[in-house]
Amino acid sequence: MNDINFIEMGKRIKLEREKNNMTRDQLAESVGISNVYLTQLERSDRQGSLAVICKIASVLNISLDYLIYGNDSIKVDKESIIEKINTLNSKRELKVIDEILNTIIPNLKK
Repeated sequence: MNDINFIEMGKRIKLEREKNNMTRDQLAESVGISNVYLTQLERSDRQGSLAVICKIASVLNISLDYLIYGNDSIKVDKESIIEKINTLNSKRELKVIDEILNTIIPNLKK
């Protein structure tokens, strides 16, 4: 697993916001966070929660993989996701995945 480079992630948030011709106020309002919080994320002064990062990616219409790691050419299909889940062995691992999905899926549908 790659480490998250929060400086680069902040730069990608700003870059994609500007590509979408959005002000900080507009993106912050769409995501449901304050302008100050968004500014802190863009400057990597603060690390966002998973829910906030998911919502930013959704509003900017970019993948989480690109936003977090800068990877923009990852092909994903349901079968490969299911295969990965099937490799999990413990109830704890499955519970973590379930909690992540419960956080992400509602934000993707907004």
